[in-house]
Amino acid sequence: MITYGDIEGLIGTKVHGAGGRSLGKVETVYVDDRTDEPAFALVKTGRLGNGASFVPLRDATADDDGLHVPYSKQRVTGAPSLDDEGAARLAPADEAELFLYYGLPYSQDYGATLHENPAAAPRPGNDTGSRLRKYPA
Repeated sequence: MITYGDIEGLIGTKVHGAGGRSLGKVETVYVDDRTDEPAFALVKTGRLGNGASFVPLRDATADDDGLHVPYSKQRVTGAPSLDDEGAARLAPADEAELFLYYGLPYSQDYGATLHENPAAAPRPGNDTGSRLRKYPA
């Protein structure tokens, strides 16, 4: 499991997909406001590194070789292309599209989380309704 404390070491790290295939390098990480845990990595893809794709960190692991995710190169490069790549926050509609694409549960409702963890409220200044913010913001 990737934790908040791991983020600094992930930036610039090689990313390996299913079967150990190289996917690119981590450009930045987006953190979930509700849990303060890393949720997605923005990975520079392509031969020249001119493409970028979001990859969930939910089932990712890291070691001396880099970041390992359970997704094929085709799956990662086929992820939705977002207009706000690199933005401080993803738009709620874009977040939902990413979660849906990767088959992950998604809700903007902080209510259930607040019931379990009152500290999981949206961060000050988050009036966008989004959950994902770019690290270290």
